[in-house]
Amino acid sequence: MLKEKTIILLFLLNLTFMPVGGQTGPSYPGQDTLLIFSGSGENQILLHHLDSSTFEIAVTSEDPEILSVTDVIYVTGQTFAIVMVEEQGEPGQVSLEISIDGSIRYLEVHIVNYPARGVNYEIHDIVFWQTAVPLGEVPIFDTILEYARNPHFDLNWEEIPITVNMDCTSPVCWGYDFYTGFYTGYFIAPETGAYNFYMQSADNTALWLSDGTDMNNAAVIIDRGEGIGTSAGQNRIRSEPVELVKGNIYAFYATQWIIHNPAGGLLVEGPHNDQPEYLGGDLVMPLYDVEKPTSPENLELVWRATEKAFLSWDASTDNYRVDGYNLYLNGLAINDDLIRGTSFVADSLIENTVYYALVTAVDDAGNESFVSNTLKFRTHPEDTIPPSPPAEIELLQATGLAMELQWTGGEDGETEVIAYNLYVDNNLYNTAGYIYDTSIIIKGLRPVTSYEITVESVDAGFNVSQPGDVSVFSTTEYDPLEPDNLGINSGRVVIHDQNISRNEGFGINGPYENREMVDKAEIRELLRELQPGAIRWGAITANSKSFAAHTGTGHNNNTYGRVMNFANELGARFALTVGVQDGIDYRKEPETFLRLMEYLGGPADTPGGERRAAEGFTGPLLDNSKGVLIEFGNEVWGASAHDAEIGSDYKVYREWAREMAGVIRSSPYYDPEKITMVYSGRNPEPWYGVNRSVLTGDRGEVECLGVSGYLGGNLDYDPAIPRGDSELDYYNSGIALARSKLSGMQQTMDNMMHLTGTLKSFYLYESNMTRTNYNGRFGQAILMTDYLAAGMEYGSIVPSLFHLTGGQWRITRPAENYRQLPLFITGKYFNRFCKGHNMKTEFLTANSLTHRDGRSINWEPVGTYAYNRGENFSILLINRDFTEDYTIQVSLPGEIAFSSDAMMYTIWEDDFSSFDYNIDSISIALTDGMFVEIPRHAMIIIAATGDDPGYEELPLGYYNRIRPDSIYVRTDGDGHISADRQRLNIYATVFPENARFRKANFEVLENTTGSSRTDFATNRVMFTGSGNAEDEGHIVLRVYAADNPDVSDTLVINVSNQAPVNIEEAKPGSNNQFFYPNPAGDILYLQESVESGSLVGIFDTAGRPVMQLRLADTHLLQIGQLKPGNYIIRIESPDGKVYSGIFTRK
Repeated sequence: MLKEKTIILLFLLNLTFMPVGGQTGPSYPGQDTLLIFSGSGENQILLHHLDSSTFEIAVTSEDPEILSVTDVIYVTGQTFAIVMVEEQGEPGQVSLEISIDGSIRYLEVHIVNYPARGVNYEIHDIVFWQTAVPLGEVPIFDTILEYARNPHFDLNWEEIPITVNMDCTSPVCWGYDFYTGFYTGYFIAPETGAYNFYMQSADNTALWLSDGTDMNNAAVIIDRGEGIGTSAGQNRIRSEPVELVKGNIYAFYATQWIIHNPAGGLLVEGPHNDQPEYLGGDLVMPLYDVEKPTSPENLELVWRATEKAFLSWDASTDNYRVDGYNLYLNGLAINDDLIRGTSFVADSLIENTVYYALVTAVDDAGNESFVSNTLKFRTHPEDTIPPSPPAEIELLQATGLAMELQWTGGEDGETEVIAYNLYVDNNLYNTAGYIYDTSIIIKGLRPVTSYEITVESVDAGFNVSQPGDVSVFSTTEYDPLEPDNLGINSGRVVIHDQNISRNEGFGINGPYENREMVDKAEIRELLRELQPGAIRWGAITANSKSFAAHTGTGHNNNTYGRVMNFANELGARFALTVGVQDGIDYRKEPETFLRLMEYLGGPADTPGGERRAAEGFTGPLLDNSKGVLIEFGNEVWGASAHDAEIGSDYKVYREWAREMAGVIRSSPYYDPEKITMVYSGRNPEPWYGVNRSVLTGDRGEVECLGVSGYLGGNLDYDPAIPRGDSELDYYNSGIALARSKLSGMQQTMDNMMHLTGTLKSFYLYESNMTRTNYNGRFGQAILMTDYLAAGMEYGSIVPSLFHLTGGQWRITRPAENYRQLPLFITGKYFNRFCKGHNMKTEFLTANSLTHRDGRSINWEPVGTYAYNRGENFSILLINRDFTEDYTIQVSLPGEIAFSSDAMMYTIWEDDFSSFDYNIDSISIALTDGMFVEIPRHAMIIIAATGDDPGYEELPLGYYNRIRPDSIYVRTDGDGHISADRQRLNIYATVFPENARFRKANFEVLENTTGSSRTDFATNRVMFTGSGNAEDEGHIVLRVYAADNPDVSDTLVINVSNQAPVNIEEAKPGSNNQFFYPNPAGDILYLQESVESGSLVGIFDTAGRPVMQLRLADTHLLQIGQLKPGNYIIRIESPDGKVYSGIFTRK
């Protein structure tokens, strides 16, 4: 038992308590309990609001083995005292007895564990085969996860400087294949008992667990590579049972050595659950930090009034991060929330009263520092006489939108001048409160304009002087690229007289099978308001739906025809997901697609048209349709989990999709102007290899790639910071991810051009922002609207919002009379005003976007768009900055005459986390060079009229770029093959050099020879003579720019002087050792010494070629197709060296 120290001091009565150091936050006068963190060591408790009576006080702990009293600090005359206590590292509860002149009060102190807040996750630029354990190393990326599940697919990889993947060049590589993922944290055992830990990963993985909070004591309990742990299925490996004690904290760290597949994480199973669950939630702390921040220094008084005081102090430091500050007056915290800065205005004070001020710092873990220096100040007494105004105003700097001013003079005879009022053209500028400085930056001005300025003085009694003398100052010309615009966030949107794409608005996902989609009046009205560009019948659940079960009569659900007919009424496209599940008619009977085309566009006397007519639609629905998107399944990559077994092999899926596309095209009712066929892809980037796989070999059979429109979860989740800041990080990361997705579209277009020779459009079949915490919020609506609007300039067609009425991502609330949430509103206004031609815009600004930690976001801070439909125009501005307003100058195209009358709609909400919205609509005069104020995280639409520019309609999904206008073709030598087995290289260069796609295609129009062809990745093709004496003739080759087939050249290559292989050249001997066995069966092996890239030819004994190939990664030749007998094998290495020999095929 520790010896308890009892402290008796003379104090003042009227005693209450305030904990300092290790507690969870400010407490309130008269409280009887407080919290202290276990492991935080020594802490302070403030006794505050002491009055003028003297007394004797004794402070005693009932259990000093849990919490001991070590000291009491008091300075005579001060209005507070500090009790020093020390917790002993054990959670529990203890009473402090405080005796005041025999009157006893008790303070209950709870010693609790630090709160759980998630798992720390790091990415290290270390290749998997090094099996590094980077504990204590500096990562290239780190974040805090709510649960220990690999966040790979939610990250913006453009901003993660990874290099170890550069060596991955095989077809399965997708850019981020080989890194090391690392988890660390502190597990709080919820119960006493045996726990099993699991690591889930397709590759090697390992986990270390400590017997306490020291990471250095952790021992390995799972290591797949070393055979530690037991396989548990689902790529999981399980530890042996580990006995843990309730409430104890255990340090852990774990690695995933990633090879292509990053899925997985860390799970736990124990007395608290009945199956493995991802580690996290309220059971894990990302750090165990018992170190307090340093005490703030240099607490000082900036100014004081009769009832207010302005205080400032120097910033504290911490081993992790200071989260904020508490300010105490007379021992009582006066701030309800942490103070984020290093200054604060204390109000509601009593005039002519002495106050003692203290400040403490609080870190991310909740540790509170010891108190700062003590500051004593007295508020001013009553003052009823006004001061004099400032004598002189000076212009320090002027820009196009702001001026910086300062002034001198202004005196008060009773107290002092503490503040000012400033007037611009007789209008009070500082409407939000007084100016507490002698200088200011005036914002909201206009270029090359004069303004009258006057200033008033305010004294400590808040008496206001007469206005000072009038001064006149002028702004300068506006320059959007000026780096010093006096803190004004601004830019100029330049609108060009050029259409760059076309859009038909946002589409919608609704309850497609439910008859309410068409029958219920409320839903019909919602869709009429939304004016969607497409209505979708489909989702993952449609993968199992057959043609027979969703057309014709006898069904309780929505048929294709009912939804398509409603889409026709609204002028929307019809998007249809056809089933891909094994066993249904679409998969078993290809002619089902002929029936589908009859159903959509054929007369009522065709088999498919008869089913449609039975539903009441006698005429072809396609006749009145804007168009139909036919998706060959949805998210087929999910294979059997998505009722799409064919997705387990995407080569099989793509061939089936192309074959069915051919069936559709063969129908007499197929209309290429109205039917768009869609592959099932993954995300709008070369993702998982799915997109590349489905595109490989395509020659125009399918026009569109279906990709997800979702923006992933909370990418920088950090529950240690306040909810508002954490959600702000979520939106900042979402902005960065949106930009990454647009870059991904460009990367995918590169792949399209390389793999198919053409560009396809993108169909974002379902679009919303994920993370349940923030669903339906205003911030999500602004970000998603911006992303989808931008995507339409990158080949996206009718991106479809998800979901109209159902699920966690619904954009209305049916239970609240179909309340329209913000994304419905922004989508409705976009569809109302922004359909049509996309006009070219550019945004000029010196401002940029950053994450909260200062990392740059590579996207303009304001999204700027312009649209045209005949005489109707609109300008869409979306502020991507969630903390700052912007001033935007609008530069109109001089070639178009606009009406001066326009309407401006501002959709805004102060709180980005709100489910509400505000819509301000005003009439404005539209003029070239006008300025528009756009609030933070808001969007503005300016609707105007003007002369019809008569733009030619571009294809839906058109991607504007610089296209090829010429091509240069050259060859080796004289451009002919005139020697035995001669190689001829043909090279193409596409111009101009800044063309977006410079790929050339080589098309053989005629080949009367047996010459072989080898294609290379760099606009090069090679033809090799066959070596057959009878093989003479010519090759006609067309070379054209892939992105502009009209730019082309045609070559005629003459082939002559070919000779057979002479069996005399291939006598058995030393050369024969380069292959084995001999005689050979179905396989002939080449020695490893034979170089990759060598040309391999096999000839019969007459010298006629029977097999020819270029050696790639394998040294195995499949010769099972050859008849038994003798053959000549001839190998020519890349450097021209020739090997030949004779083998026998058994």
